[in-house]
Amino acid sequence: MLPEDEKQKRETALVDRQLGVSDDTLLTQLGYNPDLEQKKKQANTEQLADNLLNAFDKGE
Repeated sequence: MLPEDEKQKRETALVDRQLGVSDDTLLTQLGYNPDLEQKKKQANTEQLADNLLNAFDKGE
């Protein structure tokens, strides 16, 4: 569970996103590094793809 002020920040970020604010801006406002987060997401996607291909190759 997030402290109330952190929860409010995230709720505000969701509203801002609906209004068109970029993900990079929102991540920066929340204290994240957008470039680093993008690299992590890409690595996660690549790992998932590798896992799926391995499972397929094994007939799972």
